[in-house]
Amino acid sequence: MEGLLGLFAASFVAATVFPFPSEGALFAYLKANPDRIALAVAVGAVGNTVGGVASHLLGRLLRQQ
Repeated sequence: MEGLLGLFAASFVAATVFPFPSEGALFAYLKANPDRIALAVAVGAVGNTVGGVASHLLGRLLRQQ
């Protein structure tokens, strides 16, 4: 479970203003859990999407001030 949380966090950070290569986290998770490809891709996609939405909302907030 900690691996998935780390993958989500890496994907979230990669989609925000701090560029971070989340592919390394995905590769490491899949190396340790090769039977969970679909779950890993789904968690990475959700983390990336949530990070993108957070960046968008932050941009809107800063533009209003």
